[in-house]
Amino acid sequence: MNKPFRGNDRKEALFKLLSLEPDTLERLTQATGWGYEVTQHTLLQLIVDDRVVCRDSNGRRFFHVKRVA
Repeated sequence: MNKPFRGNDRKEALFKLLSLEPDTLERLTQATGWGYEVTQHTLLQLIVDDRVVCRDSNGRRFFHVKRVA
């Protein structure tokens, strides 16, 4: 039986998705199947952890994996 995603599992899953390509909150919510608030909360956790950044592009907010220089 599949167990539900927990906090760290969600963060890692979302980080892996964003490692493939930058995306918007709406599209990430659709891709994960999680609720809007859950996806937003997980993104905010990744931003606080300094692993993801948010940038505006063409009037939309895109989330990117933070690149290490």
